[in-house]
Amino acid sequence: MIVVIGMDPGPTPGMVRLTYSDARLVDMAVVQCTANTALDVLQMWLITLPRAAAETYFGVEQYVDRQRGRSGTAGARTRDLVGSAMVLAQTHGAHPVQRPAVTVKAWATDVRLNAAGLLPSVKGMTHAKDGARHALYAACKDALIPDPLSRKAKRDG
Repeated sequence: MIVVIGMDPGPTPGMVRLTYSDARLVDMAVVQCTANTALDVLQMWLITLPRAAAETYFGVEQYVDRQRGRSGTAGARTRDLVGSAMVLAQTHGAHPVQRPAVTVKAWATDVRLNAAGLLPSVKGMTHAKDGARHALYAACKDALIPDPLSRKAKRDG
């Protein structure tokens, strides 16, 4: 089993946990919460991993301070959330990686999310949808799960 967690940080974080067995999605959990509870949810997900989980990956949006060093309260909280989440994931044996939103969103389109079967579960939750984008990107790029739009995924699915 492979577990992949994706997070869209910020004042309203969105997180998605995908569990794969033999490259097939077998479980999905979705949370859109407050910044105060995001680390608690992440820790719960990490400590309750299936025993059969061989690898765990954690993909999170890279924080970029767009105000040239004048990060406000929301920016500082987001930056701290990303840093704490990265440490927490690594502490629990996950492979953490930060990626720019533009990179992930350009690849993990709604079409790709739908092909992976993720879109209905995040309907109406913008931040959870972005967390799903990070999870799917990490699943395919880091955990080597087949791209849901690839011929291999269509043939095996």
